[in-house]
Amino acid sequence: MADKKADLIKVKKAVDDGKVAIWESNERHPKGEIFIANTKGAHEVAQTPAVMRAISEGKLEQVGGPKKKAASSSDDDETGDDDK
Repeated sequence: MADKKADLIKVKKAVDDGKVAIWESNERHPKGEIFIANTKGAHEVAQTPAVMRAISEGKLEQVGGPKKKAASSSDDDETGDDDK
């Protein structure tokens, strides 16, 4: 289940054109489904192929990176010490 949270990003609709930017039902999304139709606010979504395609097509804009746990950053510090 930690893997499900690991690939979450924040996106917003890139263009205010009155169209739906994306609608997708996928268990990887926080509530199992996303529907983004306006430019107000950011939405937390999984990095599914449909989301990544919408970003590459300019329909969505990524405004936040993957969520990271505090424990993972301390793990990074430990691996950095091992490299020295």
